[in-house]
Amino acid sequence: MKKSIYKKEYKYFIEVFVEFRNKAGLLQTDLAKKLNVHQSYISKIETDQRRVDVIELREICYHLNTNLIEFASHLEKKIKASKA
Repeated sequence: MKKSIYKKEYKYFIEVFVEFRNKAGLLQTDLAKKLNVHQSYISKIETDQRRVDVIELREICYHLNTNLIEFASHLEKKIKASKA
């Protein structure tokens, strides 16, 4: 089984991640400061170099003014639309 980071669906995860970050009006550096990490942490997520686990995503969603359910729902819609 291919690692999820290499699946096409992970590309949609990153698109949703960036979309929500932009919707929150945050630059990579802004989000990094809120998470108390380096900007490179966010950059690596957005360039397929770092995977995000569900606990990390939960905290990220909080700082993006959303929640896991909304994030996952948006991701599912994007994946389904790509298959239509």
